[in-house]
Amino acid sequence: MVEQRGTLLNYLVDQSKALREPFNSLAYRELKTRTNVDPNALTALVKENQNAGGLLPLLLLRKLDNKAYMDVSAETRAKVLTDALQASKTFNTWGLPGVYLEDASNAMIEAGRSAVPTLKRMLGETRPAPLFGSKEYMLAQQLKYLCATTRCSS
Repeated sequence: MVEQRGTLLNYLVDQSKALREPFNSLAYRELKTRTNVDPNALTALVKENQNAGGLLPLLLLRKLDNKAYMDVSAETRAKVLTDALQASKTFNTWGLPGVYLEDASNAMIEAGRSAVPTLKRMLGETRPAPLFGSKEYMLAQQLKYLCATTRCSS
């Protein structure tokens, strides 16, 4: 675990702060294949980074140890998720509205009412919600997605 805490977990937080998507984070992709990742270390990273920097540790915790993930308060999960949503420059982390949801969107749904106050404040934000990838980019351009909540509208 010393190696993970010293390197991979630190990279995970760095990549989270850089708004890297889970599928584009080398640390996330490597750690999700391991069986010896300490859920307590991931929980600590989430609690230390209750902003967009905690997104990848939170999503990894959700994937590897759902009980430990659910032990993180819904308020903390919502804070991390809504901050990451608000900081997003591209929205592939959240999925393609009407087509599929990514883990971050499912986690937002699981946060329940705890996410509502921040999401309500974000309703007035109508900025482009670009996606990358051939299908995603094409649909985002065609429908002119604007981000207003976790469900971007056209």
